[in-house]
Amino acid sequence: MRLFLRKHKNDIILIAVCLALAFAAWGAVRLTRKVGAYVIISSDTGSGQTEIARYPLDKDAVIPITTPSGTNTLTIKDGAAKMTESDCPRHLCENQGAIRYSGQMIVCLPHKLIVCVAGTGGADLTTGG
Repeated sequence: MRLFLRKHKNDIILIAVCLALAFAAWGAVRLTRKVGAYVIISSDTGSGQTEIARYPLDKDAVIPITTPSGTNTLTIKDGAAKMTESDCPRHLCENQGAIRYSGQMIVCLPHKLIVCVAGTGGADLTTGG
């Protein structure tokens, strides 16, 4: 019985330490993220990613995006961008949720489309832009 309790006690300590480390990492990520200033819409043209457009996040807009592969609609509202419509088969880009922090992105693979949030200026380490 004592052997079982000792093993069980060590398991509880290990779980507590892992949870504390996970919580600390989560907190560090939450404290260091920055709200982006604009979204960059880019598409793969066959010779690499090409920027299609850039829109500020502080102005509400509904943006139709047409690529050779299909059509998407990006909605910017309340400082966040969300893919609201797409004619791709599975609509996964619509389910990715709204983005507002530097480095976050929405990807539509069938349309070879990327929408990425970038910072206020200078080099953005997360996006390279």
